[in-house]
Amino acid sequence: MDVLWYKKSGPEKGPPVFFLHGLFASMHNWQSVTKKLNDTFSIFSADLPNHGNSPRLEDVTQLNMMTMALETIQALGVGPVHLVGHSLGGKVAMLLALHHSEWVKSLLVEDIAPKTYPPWFASVMRAMSNLPLSKISSRQEADERLSKDIFDPALRTFLLTNLDRRDGSFSWRIHIDALIRGGPNIAGFPKPDLKNELPALFVRGGKSPYVEDEDYQTIRELFPSVVIETFPEADHWLHAREPEAFAKRVRRFLEEAH
Repeated sequence: MDVLWYKKSGPEKGPPVFFLHGLFASMHNWQSVTKKLNDTFSIFSADLPNHGNSPRLEDVTQLNMMTMALETIQALGVGPVHLVGHSLGGKVAMLLALHHSEWVKSLLVEDIAPKTYPPWFASVMRAMSNLPLSKISSRQEADERLSKDIFDPALRTFLLTNLDRRDGSFSWRIHIDALIRGGPNIAGFPKPDLKNELPALFVRGGKSPYVEDEDYQTIRELFPSVVIETFPEADHWLHAREPEAFAKRVRRFLEEAH
């Protein structure tokens, strides 16, 4: 059984909430939210496969990632759980809720839709893969080299959280080559002929292109009980841009769903 690396916080007997992050992120990206919830809920924040300290997955498909998330929840012995997923983690959470509804009490998806996206991140992954890590002497140098292909400094800062330095040399904490191979699958969505009528909340950023009005129909087909809400001033990273408001909305949803 391949179990994801995770961190637990909150009371032992609290309602269990399982968090899944997005592409290039890690479980630590949820801290601004989970620390506002762990007074009541048992929080489990996991690294996705090929991210952080989780096992490496050579065959990168969303269904394989879903299976590893399911096996982790089963190993915890606390299910069913409330699922919270952002971006790629949201896709994995959707699939888990659809294929294994008996392990899910509710579903909260942050700024992603059950559809195929353009491979926006392909050039980013190539730039990361092409970075000559053996010749890099500092994070500043890594940033400067990446800036030739990745122009957004905030995006570079985010990506460089995956850069580790041990014994004087740098390495990526993500399995970049496997993610490149799995790029088409990551961009897609293997929509099953299933639905889940458990409580569901989809939140999107008003300044994000990831969830469009025309996606609502597909979301409601899969999750008939869903509520869809927009944070007008937020982009794709709602939980990072508006952690206070996002955490309050998550808490209210979890309390109502529990």
